Amino acid sequence: MKPLLELQNVSKTFPGVKALDKVHFDIYPGEVHSLVGENGAGKSTFIKIIAGEYEPDEGSEIRINGEVVEINGIRDSMQHGIAVIYQDISLFGNLTVAENIVINQIIYQGKKKMDWGWARKKAEEALETLGSDIDPMETLENLSVARQQIVAIAGAIAQDAKLIIMDEPTSTLSRSEIDNLYTIVDDLAAKNIAIIFISHKMDELFRLSDRFTVLRDGQYIDTLDAKKTTEDQLVSLMVGREINIINYASDTISDEVVLSVDKLSKKGNYKDISFELHKGEVLGITGLVGSGRTEMVETIFGIRSADSGTLTINGEEKVITSTTEALENSIAYIPEDRKSDGLVLSKTLEENITLPVLKRYANKLSIIDQ
Repeated sequence: MKPLLELQNVSKTFPGVKALDKVHFDIYPGEVHSLVGENGAGKSTFIKIIAGEYEPDEGSEIRINGEVVEINGIRDSMQHGIAVIYQDISLFGNLTVAENIVINQIIYQGKKKMDWGWARKKAEEALETLGSDIDPMETLENLSVARQQIVAIAGAIAQDAKLIIMDEPTSTLSRSEIDNLYTIVDDLAAKNIAIIFISHKMDELFRLSDRFTVLRDGQYIDTLDAKKTTEDQLVSLMVGREINIINYASDTISDEVVLSVDKLSKKGNYKDISFELHKGEVLGITGLVGSGRTEMVETIFGIRSADSGTLTINGEEKVITSTTEALENSIAYIPEDRKSDGLVLSKTLEENITLPVLKRYANKLSIIDQ
């Protein structure tokens, strides 16, 4: 059997940076082949070359079904049966679920106008495959991040893709949704659809993968049979050295309590949340999607209000009613969806970094000193 997709000596150079250096990769119909590596290993560049977003360096070779091809844009990639689901969801919040599911076919496959009957049917079929109860006519921005991820996966399924690239697809899914995704991946592979899977979660990689290809610092390291590879072996290849898993306990935790939350409640979101955070401590808050984690943290930061409960900061009871008050009390917040809620992508790094404290750089007329 010929590989569905084959890359030979694929390189990509940016000014001053060799992002990929003679990388090799192949994947067969019905195979789940995971691309693994640390952050900065070259995985994102690899994906964007296959997706047609980046042009590889001269001397790179891409074959599809044994034939050398050039992928000169997203349209070419789609015409070759390739779909990509990025970690940062690239959808349109003001459009319906159905429109988002079929949008690529409308843009890149030459459809002149929206056929609502066709769009709804395609969306319903794709969502049913995923076991989802999402209404195709719901506006996307009304959905949680987790459900928007499901819509993105449904879009790839609706495309009838022969190769689906999944970049961290479970990062915002609940346990039940992850289990559902595992079933979907298994079903797609059984239908001879190839899947390039990217994840940092070892349990997912070993649950789904037939093979692993390891990248490190933009270079091809090895391709491994998942059934014959241990987690320690895979991690060692990723980082370039042997790793001994050791739990390090911090010795810098103080008895001083910097934040105390007592019986914080918000109807429909969370109830009777209490904890203490000590100086120098890292406190983990965990739970499934919909458990109230985000809503509780947003309350502490002043984005939401609580129905009852108290916050005590450095020994003094506080009522935080705005993000400005949170910042004044030395509380910062990095949101789950950094692309939409944490950054202004059209602005510079300098502007984004100083945005929370712009008042410090403004004169009496509120003019910013740049």
